[in-house]
Amino acid sequence: MTMTSSGGPAATRRGQGAAAQPTPLRRTASPRGRNRPQNALQTDTADAAMAGFVTYVVSVATGVEADRIFAATRQSAPAARARHMAMYLAHVGFAWPLSRVGAAFGRDRTTASHAVHLIEDLRDQPLFDAALDVLEACVRAGPPPLLAAGLAESP
Repeated sequence: MTMTSSGGPAATRRGQGAAAQPTPLRRTASPRGRNRPQNALQTDTADAAMAGFVTYVVSVATGVEADRIFAATRQSAPAARARHMAMYLAHVGFAWPLSRVGAAFGRDRTTASHAVHLIEDLRDQPLFDAALDVLEACVRAGPPPLLAAGLAESP
């Protein structure tokens, strides 16, 4: 990475070095979709729908409203724990990388990583581990995205 007099990688992103390419799932790309692959918006929508599915599964299991789990702010401790569970289940159940999990939940990949590590630590408790096993089975048994399988018409 090229360092400049300002000293940080942000200087490289501003055009003083190699041009940074937006990832297909990053929501911070240009507002009009420039520089984005053609299927990036569809992927974002499909991933957000799958994240919503996991969120509703966790909502039913925990009793925390789905809107509070998916909220942009932390909300209460139970909502944050439920969101961590949903991120963990998306990571494990769908085999998504953490950057994809973060993007689907409107969070950074480091936030998704933190959530996954917290839940992995809690799995040492037998009752919590058993509950997550059941939720993971529910997520894996959920409906596959029909657009990806070519079974539904794209809008």
